[in-house]
Amino acid sequence: TVGALTPIAREDCGLAFILNSTYKSGMSDLELFEATRGVWHNVPRDPSLKYAYATYGGIIKEVYEIRNWMKAGEQQYFTRSFEESHIKNRWEFVGRKAHQNLREKYIGKLIDKDRTYGTPFVKVGC
Repeated sequence: TVGALTPIAREDCGLAFILNSTYKSGMSDLELFEATRGVWHNVPRDPSLKYAYATYGGIIKEVYEIRNWMKAGEQQYFTRSFEESHIKNRWEFVGRKAHQNLREKYIGKLIDKDRTYGTPFVKVGC
């Protein structure tokens, strides 16, 4: 149940992606993953940011492990399509769902994060 804000632990440092414009109720796992992993402009690609938190309305919908970053358009998307001009100078991460214990710790919780000032992502737990 959603209640008090849940802080992200320092060891779970990552990026919260605010998917308020791309999230749809009933999305498949693949649709949610593709909405979260790319394509981002000016995203921090610091190796200390180990996790990606997919959020909608402040609620954590899924947690992914970030393996590395690559230029947008290098990975195939199955549920989204982009104009070539939209992916220029943008990034996407390579990753997978985080370990089950980490997912159970955060999914469904209201994330405690700083204000984003219009960017679709913000560092959490760092």
